[in-house]
Amino acid sequence: MQSSSLPIRGSSQGSWTDCIAKTEHNALFLNYDFATTSLGPTSGWSPILCAYVTMVFADSRGACLYWGPDRIAIYNEGFAVTAEGAHPFLMGHGFAEAFPELAPNIEPVFELAATTGQAVNVDDIQLFVNGTITLRRPISSDSSFPFAEAMAKSQGSTILHSNLRRR
Repeated sequence: MQSSSLPIRGSSQGSWTDCIAKTEHNALFLNYDFATTSLGPTSGWSPILCAYVTMVFADSRGACLYWGPDRIAIYNEGFAVTAEGAHPFLMGHGFAEAFPELAPNIEPVFELAATTGQAVNVDDIQLFVNGTITLRRPISSDSSFPFAEAMAKSQGSTILHSNLRRR
C-alpha cells in the first residue's frame, strides 16, 4: 500500500495546509488567525472541514465555503473577483458581517440547503448592490451546497460561482 502524499495532522510531515498552493491570494487564508473566529485555530479543525477547504482552493472555478454558525468565509482566488469590494475583508469573516445588505436575501438559501440537505441553485435572486435591487441572472449562476459534519446538523455551505459573461 502506498502512503499518502498529503500531510497528516500531528505527523512530522507538517500541517494539513501544506497541500494548499502558496499564492498571494492563498496567503490570506494561510496567514489568517482563525483562532479569533468561531472556527478556532486551523490545527484543531476536523478532517472534514480540512478536506472541504482543500477542495475550495483546488477548484478552478470561483468557490467559497461558509462554515459554522457564523458562516465564516473561506474562498479561492476565483471567488475573490465575485466578492468585489468585500475582498479581502471577507476571508475569515461571517457572511452577514461582510455582506449585511445581502444577508436577508441569502440567509434563506443557506437555511434551505441546510434543512433539505440538497443543493440550491441561485440563478435569479434579488440582491442589493449599492442600494439598488439587481437580478443576478445575466451575470452569474450560483449553487449553494450543504455540508454536514459526520451526520450532525449541517455545518456549512459552499457557493460555486459560474460567470456567465465568459460563456
